Amino acid sequence: MSLQDQILADFSATLTDPDGPAQVAAVAGKDIRVIIDQPGITSTDPRTGLMICRMDLYLRTDDLGYRPLAGAEVEVAGTTWYVEHPYPHGPGVTRLALYRHAG
Repeated sequence: MSLQDQILADFSATLTDPDGPAQVAAVAGKDIRVIIDQPGITSTDPRTGLMICRMDLYLRTDDLGYRPLAGAEVEVAGTTWYVEHPYPHGPGVTRLALYRHAG
């Protein structure tokens, strides 16, 4: 196993470690252990002039049960976000790049 494969496998294990940095969040109506890269206002939508918040959400692919496509709505902790890009992030882990209008 390469070093990168080992790191990615460890990251997958981190999501299931009850004493690790993962937290439980309601995603698409299910409580799932996730790691959230904190959202921040990063840019202005040129179409609307509104500020856009972004965050990355890391989760086990099997926990979600499906792979959202770009543009899909995903509710996280009661807030609607939109999938900008779904990325495989190693064995069994998905990174969802999410965005929403600030406000």
